[in-house]
Amino acid sequence: MQRKLLKAGYVHQTFHQEFEKWMNKTKMNLNPKTIQSYVNTKNKIEKYFDDTLLKDITLEMYEDFLASFSYLNKATNHKMHKHIRQFVKSAFERQLVFLNFTTDAAIVGEKSKETKKYLNADEYDRFIRFVYNAQIDLQYKLMVLIAILTGVRFGELCAICWDDIDFEKGQLYVHRQWDYVNGSGFTGLKDPDGYKYEGDIKERYLPLSNQLIELLKEYKTSSEYVKNDDSRLFYKPNCKAKVLSNTAFNNKLDMLLYELKIPRLTCHKLRHSYATNLVKLKISKEAIQYLLGHESYETTEKYYVHLDELLFKYEFIKLNSINY
Repeated sequence: MQRKLLKAGYVHQTFHQEFEKWMNKTKMNLNPKTIQSYVNTKNKIEKYFDDTLLKDITLEMYEDFLASFSYLNKATNHKMHKHIRQFVKSAFERQLVFLNFTTDAAIVGEKSKETKKYLNADEYDRFIRFVYNAQIDLQYKLMVLIAILTGVRFGELCAICWDDIDFEKGQLYVHRQWDYVNGSGFTGLKDPDGYKYEGDIKERYLPLSNQLIELLKEYKTSSEYVKNDDSRLFYKPNCKAKVLSNTAFNNKLDMLLYELKIPRLTCHKLRHSYATNLVKLKISKEAIQYLLGHESYETTEKYYVHLDELLFKYEFIKLNSINY
């Protein structure tokens, strides 16, 4: 699309300046991790285009910009392009550019490493037994076990404090998250400042096994637990966000899975695995919705389509096993 006239009397600024103004006006109500991804996009624009005015950018210039990141993961480049496309669409509507130079731009990049969607029933049980017996540091062992045995999100995992654990009832209270990117502190599941998180998130109480409770008791009195003002379980004083990064968590997870000859997974895929195990245990859909922290089952279905597929699979197997 091309427009003949630009906004009359407007003082045109550089690409990165215009992007930053738009970002500050429209994206500051998002969660810190998402805001940082927009800042990263702005920094890439600034480094590449320097003082080039937004109105002077062409499709060819923009495609050269995208091509300069061909060494990165294609999904990463697609996210950056999505940010810029949103901005340029707005700029075009406000008559700040002659054309929408993001239209039909080719996205390049390396193919993502494939990961499993979730652990199957046998892998799930084997992995949990392996982690319980693995000779690894107790803090990381607990992070992995809580993640796979409760299905909490990484931000929720990082926010757990001792007051959230009821040792008598054997349950965990999930009611907030931790900013594990910048370490700015606790945020709500639905932050009062308007931060938006993936899907509908609801506070909840999650059951903890006796075995896990005993391990938590051991950790609380061990030298591996680092006392801190918030009484967070997984405090890391030397890390930027005062907690193990999501990347470091996943890298360590890779090494554990390698020992079992299981393809790589991420922390979030442990959540998928937990959900799949709930189906295997014939837990009701309503209970699954609650345990995953979704306000509506529509959200559960959106992120866990394979749950219904698995339910059907189990019922199909039962029908096949009937003999007359």
